[in-house]
Amino acid sequence: MKTENAKIRPATDGDRRRIERIIKTALGYSSMDGEKFINRYKKILADRAFVTLVCEYRGEVVGFLGARKEISYEQDDEYIRILALAVDEKMQNAGAGGLLIGEIEAVAKENGIHLIALSSNFKRTAAHKFYESKGFEKTSYAFKKKI
Repeated sequence: MKTENAKIRPATDGDRRRIERIIKTALGYSSMDGEKFINRYKKILADRAFVTLVCEYRGEVVGFLGARKEISYEQDDEYIRILALAVDEKMQNAGAGGLLIGEIEAVAKENGIHLIALSSNFKRTAAHKFYESKGFEKTSYAFKKKI
């Protein structure tokens, strides 16, 4: 992929199917319920705290980044938490992920935000290397408990 031919733009309702496919294949959530995703996606697009970006190459969505502006208990400033970042398996390592990171950084700066955070599964070691190459540092573990 020639990154100069790629375009980063806000996601639209028309991108839902492609984003869903990327989540299922690139992130491995193959059993994700598509009908439930439709409802979640509509809520996300309607919520002004969310930022959903897509990378389009030759007219096709090849990657997406979903983030949310948040506040925290320990600092006064808002920050952006990347909730999802995925690139079509055939397009990985071609620059789409870096373009998406660059655009969310620009969004943060435009909004006076100086911190971006994310969590990444232990098994996604290639993603860890990618994030570190983009200036992110490992600072914690993420925990979850299903109840």
